Amino acid sequence: MKKTERQLRELASAFSGKISVPRNALLNDVVPLLFAEIVIRVSSQSDQKLEEAVGLLDCFGMTMDHFRENLMDLCANSKYAREYGELPSSAKASFTKLYNKTHDIEKASKKGGRRAAEPEVKDKVDPEFAEEMKPAEGEEDQDASGDDEAQAEDKSPENV
Repeated sequence: MKKTERQLRELASAFSGKISVPRNALLNDVVPLLFAEIVIRVSSQSDQKLEEAVGLLDCFGMTMDHFRENLMDLCANSKYAREYGELPSSAKASFTKLYNKTHDIEKASKKGGRRAAEPEVKDKVDPEFAEEMKPAEGEEDQDASGDDEAQAEDKSPENV
């Protein structure tokens, strides 16, 4: 019972702003209908229908984990759950691959389950502000002239 409540809470959170129904309506009406629509599209194995299935997940703010963990568990005794279980692995894999491709999921590397190294981020300067950051020709010469008094005043505790 607590697992069902948790799963409904997670789905309600994912659906927030898109659909607002009481939890019993979510469990008895929305979840079975949504699951059935996704399974029907995945079972057709056409690229267009797979895209529609992924679009349904997106439309309701769901991830593939929501589909696998929540929808499938909440609809475990339905005919669509049996139909999804009987689908060839290639159809399920195509659905998952399309979802991952369209959502640019960070994948763990195959060795040791570690994540791929993060690319090094270098400081980038917006070209619009690059001119402001370059010292003017006159300013560069002033610093090089060795005006020690002006530099000493700038470093005094009052100016810091």
